[in-house]
Amino acid sequence: IYNSSIKSRTKLFQTPVVKRSEMKDLVAWNIKKVIPFKPEEAAINWQIGDVIEDANKQNVLVGAVEKNSLESLITKFKNNKIKLRLFSTLPILLWKNFIHNYPDYKAGAYALIHIGYNSTNVVVVVNHEFVFNREIVMGAKDFYQSIQQKIVAQGKSVEITEKDSIRILRDYGIPRDKTGVIPNLGI
Repeated sequence: IYNSSIKSRTKLFQTPVVKRSEMKDLVAWNIKKVIPFKPEEAAINWQIGDVIEDANKQNVLVGAVEKNSLESLITKFKNNKIKLRLFSTLPILLWKNFIHNYPDYKAGAYALIHIGYNSTNVVVVVNHEFVFNREIVMGAKDFYQSIQQKIVAQGKSVEITEKDSIRILRDYGIPRDKTGVIPNLGI
Protein backbone atom coordinates (compact mmCIF):
# COMPACT_ATOMS: atom_id res chain seq x y z
CA ILE A 1 0.00 0.00 0.00
CA TYR A 2 1.32 3.43 -0.87
CA ASN A 3 0.14 6.30 1.33
CA SER A 4 1.10 9.91 0.61
CA SER A 5 0.78 10.86 4.30
CA ILE A 6 3.86 8.83 5.17
CA LYS A 7 6.90 11.07 5.52
CA SER A 8 9.42 9.71 3.06
CA ARG A 9 12.11 10.58 0.56
CA THR A 10 13.40 8.71 -2.45
CA LYS A 11 16.71 9.83 -3.90
CA LEU A 12 19.05 8.58 -6.60
CA PHE A 13 22.77 8.87 -5.74
CA GLN A 14 25.90 8.14 -7.69
CA THR A 15 28.47 6.38 -5.54
CA PRO A 16 31.83 4.76 -6.13
CA VAL A 17 31.56 1.05 -6.84
CA VAL A 18 31.97 -0.55 -3.40
CA LYS A 19 31.25 -3.92 -1.85
CA ARG A 20 27.66 -4.50 -0.80
CA SER A 21 28.80 -4.70 2.84
CA GLU A 22 30.21 -1.14 2.62
CA MET A 23 27.09 0.24 0.96
CA LYS A 24 25.02 0.52 4.17
CA ASP A 25 27.24 3.26 5.66
CA LEU A 26 27.53 5.06 2.33
CA VAL A 27 23.73 5.05 1.89
CA ALA A 28 23.13 6.29 5.45
CA TRP A 29 25.63 9.13 4.99
CA ASN A 30 24.06 10.26 1.68
CA ILE A 31 20.41 10.03 2.76
CA LYS A 32 21.04 12.10 5.93
CA LYS A 33 21.49 15.16 3.74
CA VAL A 34 18.03 14.99 2.11
CA ILE A 35 15.54 13.63 4.66
CA PRO A 36 13.33 16.10 6.57
CA PHE A 37 13.52 14.05 9.79
CA LYS A 38 16.28 12.76 12.05
CA PRO A 39 18.37 9.93 10.53
CA GLU A 40 17.85 7.73 13.61
CA GLU A 41 14.08 7.98 12.97
CA ALA A 42 14.44 6.63 9.41
CA ALA A 43 13.80 3.17 8.02
CA ILE A 44 16.10 2.98 5.00
CA ASN A 45 15.98 0.67 2.00
CA TRP A 46 18.18 0.84 -1.11
CA GLN A 47 18.68 -0.79 -4.47
CA ILE A 48 21.86 -0.73 -6.57
CA GLY A 49 21.14 0.27 -10.15
CA ASP A 50 23.36 0.41 -13.19
CA VAL A 51 27.15 0.68 -13.07
CA ILE A 52 28.89 3.41 -15.04
CA GLU A 53 31.98 1.42 -16.04
CA ASP A 54 34.26 4.19 -17.36
CA ALA A 55 33.67 6.35 -14.24
CA ASN A 56 33.81 3.42 -11.76
CA LYS A 57 30.52 4.64 -10.29
CA GLN A 58 27.10 3.14 -9.74
CA ASN A 59 23.60 4.51 -9.33
CA VAL A 60 21.94 3.70 -6.01
CA LEU A 61 18.26 4.40 -5.39
CA VAL A 62 17.55 5.04 -1.71
CA GLY A 63 14.20 5.20 0.04
CA ALA A 64 13.81 6.51 3.59
CA VAL A 65 10.60 6.47 5.61
CA GLU A 66 10.05 8.09 8.98
CA LYS A 67 9.47 5.23 11.43
CA ASN A 68 6.77 7.12 13.40
CA SER A 69 4.61 7.75 10.32
CA LEU A 70 5.14 4.13 9.26
CA GLU A 71 4.17 2.84 12.70
CA SER A 72 1.11 5.13 12.65
CA LEU A 73 -0.07 3.53 9.41
CA ILE A 74 0.59 0.02 10.74
CA THR A 75 -1.43 0.88 13.88
CA LYS A 76 -4.37 1.92 11.68
CA PHE A 77 -4.34 -1.52 10.08
CA LYS A 78 -4.10 -3.30 13.44
CA ASN A 79 -6.94 -1.21 14.91
CA ASN A 80 -9.13 -2.30 12.01
CA LYS A 81 -8.20 -5.98 12.53
CA ILE A 82 -6.21 -6.16 9.29
CA LYS A 83 -3.11 -8.34 9.55
CA LEU A 84 -0.12 -7.15 7.56
CA ARG A 85 2.03 -9.90 6.14
CA LEU A 86 4.62 -7.66 4.55
CA PHE A 87 5.56 -4.01 4.64
CA SER A 88 8.29 -3.11 2.14
CA THR A 89 9.67 -0.03 0.41
CA LEU A 90 11.00 -2.09 -2.52
CA PRO A 91 7.94 -1.51 -4.77
CA ILE A 92 8.30 2.25 -4.29
CA LEU A 93 12.01 2.05 -5.14
CA LEU A 94 11.22 0.09 -8.31
CA TRP A 95 8.60 2.66 -9.29
CA LYS A 96 10.91 5.66 -8.67
CA ASN A 97 13.76 3.91 -10.48
CA PHE A 98 11.48 3.35 -13.50
CA ILE A 99 10.56 7.07 -13.58
CA HIS A 100 14.23 8.02 -13.34
CA ASN A 101 15.36 5.65 -16.10
CA TYR A 102 12.40 6.17 -18.45
CA PRO A 103 11.19 9.76 -18.09
CA ASP A 104 9.84 9.64 -21.66
CA TYR A 105 7.49 6.69 -20.83
CA LYS A 106 4.92 8.95 -19.12
CA ALA A 107 1.98 7.68 -21.16
CA GLY A 108 0.99 4.03 -20.96
CA ALA A 109 0.87 1.10 -18.58
CA TYR A 110 3.95 -0.87 -17.57
CA ALA A 111 4.60 -3.92 -15.40
CA LEU A 112 7.90 -3.81 -13.53
CA ILE A 113 9.07 -7.27 -12.53
CA HIS A 114 11.81 -7.67 -9.94
CA ILE A 115 12.91 -11.26 -9.40
CA GLY A 116 14.67 -11.34 -6.04
CA TYR A 117 16.35 -14.35 -4.47
CA ASN A 118 13.29 -15.46 -2.46
CA SER A 119 10.39 -13.61 -4.06
CA THR A 120 9.23 -11.68 -7.12
CA ASN A 121 7.61 -8.25 -7.07
CA VAL A 122 5.26 -7.14 -9.83
CA VAL A 123 4.62 -3.39 -9.84
CA VAL A 124 2.12 -1.83 -12.24
CA VAL A 125 2.73 1.78 -13.26
CA VAL A 126 0.21 3.73 -15.34
CA ASN A 127 1.16 7.18 -16.65
CA HIS A 128 4.05 7.23 -14.15
CA GLU A 129 1.63 6.65 -11.25
CA PHE A 130 2.05 3.68 -8.89
CA VAL A 131 -1.13 1.60 -9.26
CA PHE A 132 -0.57 -1.92 -7.98
CA ASN A 133 1.99 -4.22 -6.39
CA ARG A 134 1.95 -7.97 -5.82
CA GLU A 135 4.67 -10.03 -4.18
CA ILE A 136 4.89 -13.63 -5.34
CA VAL A 137 6.66 -16.15 -3.11
CA MET A 138 8.85 -17.48 -5.90
CA GLY A 139 12.25 -16.09 -6.70
CA ALA A 140 15.56 -16.83 -8.36
CA LYS A 141 16.30 -19.47 -5.71
CA ASP A 142 13.41 -21.55 -7.09
CA PHE A 143 14.85 -21.39 -10.62
CA TYR A 144 18.27 -22.39 -9.31
CA GLN A 145 16.83 -25.31 -7.35
CA SER A 146 14.84 -26.52 -10.36
CA ILE A 147 18.03 -27.25 -12.32
CA GLN A 148 20.15 -28.57 -9.46
CA GLN A 149 20.42 -32.27 -9.99
CA LYS A 150 22.69 -35.17 -10.75
CA ILE A 151 22.82 -35.97 -14.46
CA VAL A 152 23.98 -39.38 -15.65
CA ALA A 153 24.58 -39.87 -19.38
CA GLN A 154 26.75 -42.34 -21.27
CA GLY A 155 28.29 -43.65 -18.04
CA LYS A 156 29.34 -40.20 -16.83
CA SER A 157 27.72 -38.24 -14.04
CA VAL A 158 27.69 -34.54 -13.35
CA GLU A 159 26.36 -32.87 -10.20
CA ILE A 160 24.84 -29.42 -10.84
CA THR A 161 25.29 -27.38 -7.65
CA GLU A 162 23.60 -24.10 -6.76
CA LYS A 163 26.74 -22.25 -7.87
CA ASP A 164 26.61 -24.07 -11.23
CA SER A 165 22.89 -23.36 -11.64
CA ILE A 166 23.44 -19.63 -11.02
CA ARG A 167 26.16 -19.57 -13.67
CA ILE A 168 24.06 -21.56 -16.14
CA LEU A 169 21.04 -19.29 -15.77
CA ARG A 170 23.17 -16.14 -16.05
CA ASP A 171 25.09 -17.38 -19.09
CA TYR A 172 22.34 -19.20 -20.98
CA GLY A 173 18.98 -18.22 -19.51
CA ILE A 174 16.07 -20.61 -19.42
CA PRO A 175 15.98 -23.05 -22.38
CA ARG A 176 13.33 -22.25 -24.97
CA ASP A 177 13.56 -25.00 -27.57
CA LYS A 178 11.19 -27.96 -27.77
CA THR A 179 13.60 -30.43 -26.19
CA GLY A 180 14.34 -28.27 -23.17
CA VAL A 181 18.07 -28.77 -23.73
CA ILE A 182 20.47 -25.82 -23.45
CA PRO A 183 22.25 -25.63 -26.82
CA ASN A 184 25.89 -26.79 -26.93
CA LEU A 185 25.76 -28.16 -23.38
CA GLY A 186 23.36 -31.08 -23.57
CA ILE A 187 21.86 -30.11 -20.20
